[in-house]
Amino acid sequence: MKTSRLPFHRVVVISNFFVSAIFCLLAFGCTTRGELMNLQDKGFGSISNRSLAYTGNLNVATIQHSSIGRQPDANFIEQYLSLEELLKMRQHQLKGFEDYLCWGTLESKPGVWNWEPHDRVRKHLERAGIEYVIYPWIHFPPTWYAEKHPEELMRCLEHDEPTRVLSFFSPRTLDVYREFYRRVHEHFGDQVAIIYACLNGPYGEGNFPLPHVDWVVDQQHSHEGWWLSDPYARSDFQRFARKRYPSLDLLNRSWATSFSGYQDVDYPEEFCLGTSPLDPEQMTSQQRRRWLDFCEWQQNVLPDFARKIAEIVLEFYPAEKVKIKPGGSAGGINPLSWGTNCPGFAKTLSGLAIGAQPADAHGAVFGDKWAYTAYRHYGIPFSSETAGGIEYNDQVRRIFSDASAGAIQLFTYEYDKHGPVVQKYIHLYQGKYPKTTTAVYAPITDFRFGRSLAPTIHASQKLRDVTDFDVLDELLIRDGFLSRYTHLVLFQAEWMESDVMERIQNWQKQGGVTIAFLDRQTRLIEGQDAAPYSVCLPASDCRGEASLLSLYEKLPPSLDGKPDGLWITEYLDGSVLLYNDTNQSIYRTIEHAGGSRRILVEAHTIAAIPAN
Repeated sequence: MKTSRLPFHRVVVISNFFVSAIFCLLAFGCTTRGELMNLQDKGFGSISNRSLAYTGNLNVATIQHSSIGRQPDANFIEQYLSLEELLKMRQHQLKGFEDYLCWGTLESKPGVWNWEPHDRVRKHLERAGIEYVIYPWIHFPPTWYAEKHPEELMRCLEHDEPTRVLSFFSPRTLDVYREFYRRVHEHFGDQVAIIYACLNGPYGEGNFPLPHVDWVVDQQHSHEGWWLSDPYARSDFQRFARKRYPSLDLLNRSWATSFSGYQDVDYPEEFCLGTSPLDPEQMTSQQRRRWLDFCEWQQNVLPDFARKIAEIVLEFYPAEKVKIKPGGSAGGINPLSWGTNCPGFAKTLSGLAIGAQPADAHGAVFGDKWAYTAYRHYGIPFSSETAGGIEYNDQVRRIFSDASAGAIQLFTYEYDKHGPVVQKYIHLYQGKYPKTTTAVYAPITDFRFGRSLAPTIHASQKLRDVTDFDVLDELLIRDGFLSRYTHLVLFQAEWMESDVMERIQNWQKQGGVTIAFLDRQTRLIEGQDAAPYSVCLPASDCRGEASLLSLYEKLPPSLDGKPDGLWITEYLDGSVLLYNDTNQSIYRTIEHAGGSRRILVEAHTIAAIPAN
């Protein structure tokens, strides 16, 4: 008989109804920063007693050795951490442990459900005083189901081949999910502390199918690309086109096409077959419009699916027990074909009072802030998770990134490795909002045209050393959140939608300041140049320490202002968080609460200054 100790690999966080209600109140009951400050003065932003930590990956090896796994072995029995190891994690503030329940493993034969591994691990965690958390992998069906319903699987455009992942687009998928959650609730009842709404990405997150989980599941046909060839996908795109263009004549004029009916509408395949579209400079305005319409549909498939699944889970469990992993962007932004849409998830989940846990967060400034800004503005209680392989310094930076943006809980798969640092800093996860009126623009239209966002990502990393900021993309600007800021910094904006530019220009007329580092004026999708920004500088001027200080002088004053490796966040309640991103100790004098305060921040540590 083979046994195995499951290695830690990925990560998770948890929420509760009380925290959810707070975030919804802050988002929907307040319209000004003054009102937000008043709420936090009354205690709504102080939830340190709710700061909790979680980990996961139980029974992933069971999936790996099952009939759908990469290493099938009918005699495999997973060996879990010992009681002593679990108690040590609990001493380091571990609250709950994720167990992975995969449909393809649970019901390997029709109607026969094997709960034994999960009952065993739940009782083991109970003995250690650790909460049992369920993370379902419903998207990987049993072999018998995949063989019986091949039309229900995702198919790639490149080869028109299926992968072992249920289609986002099939109505049958929702029925499968509902039946799965019904059975889980029937079996476990109230013994579940937290349960996740499963998405169909490789790890049950908000991405299209990817080969990254091939070490666990035999997906059979697996690669990066456009997974839009199943029979339900094109129908969904046609419904989108009809809603966007109620008149077929209007659609054909907008796209320069000649479809005879909505049933003939198809993807812009001359663009889709590669990983990026044609150069927009070589496209007509109608081609640009067709491509961007396609991207908007493709980028909203997963958020729309997430909402449906979350509502299904809420049929069986209260909101305080439900979370979702909508995907993340560790390096800044995921490839377009992945379908990751961080602000889109935040918007579509608003009002459900469930927690969101974007993945792959490791302290990368632009990627974290792009997600966290959206979750705060749409009133979603959020935390983050990160993949394995993160060292101590990266973990500390990630904790600062989370806590400074308003995260409420922490998840790490490497709890055996990072338990002490979690215990040291978990009290910082108080859900407090940062005080900043500066935002960096996320050029999503450029991204959808295949442009690399590296200039914006790298410049944002440097800018963080002199001031705190949020990140706004076109969705957030369209929904009116630009009005909460006084300054908008653009490191890239080659192409922009007309309505977004109009909102920026109106905001400028009301006193907002745009600072654009561009080598040419932004062009609208229709082809003409946009109106000028408040301040226009060459793109090369945003590089180097001198340019950072020059930019800082044009921004609202903050507690930072020095490019010395010390990152500072001031919260709305007046408290301050500092992080030293260097290998040396830093002394700084902080002008705070009406006086000067000299503070020492050791290398790669976080320090906090209370409000008073």
